Amino acid sequence: MIQFLIKKTISLMGKVYVFLDKRVKHDTSPILGTVIDYDLQDKSRKELCNHIEDKFKWERDSFWNLESTQKIRLCCQTARDMEHKHEKIIRLLTQTYDSQVIGENQKYSDTFRKSNRGQGEE
Repeated sequence: MIQFLIKKTISLMGKVYVFLDKRVKHDTSPILGTVIDYDLQDKSRKELCNHIEDKFKWERDSFWNLESTQKIRLCCQTARDMEHKHEKIIRLLTQTYDSQVIGENQKYSDTFRKSNRGQGEE
């Protein structure tokens, strides 16, 4: 019963927050050192949620309807997943580059050995 009351109170507070947020002129300076693109600065809270839903191909209002902590948790997991994906790509690129360099070095060594055969045997 207490969880029900807590969730209802949070929901009501969220609706009040959204109502008030629509009337606030938000700062457009960088957020934690990240410059925000102009088109994102002009979007409302609802439009930003719709933007996220479009980018991730989620159903309309699926992100909008999440509780604030769920949104933060989802963003944390998505950032972690993106980081791991980035690390895997870097690892694959490095392995590919290393194998190409080793292959080129081997070709150079073979060519160098062939060109030096017979020298000094005269």
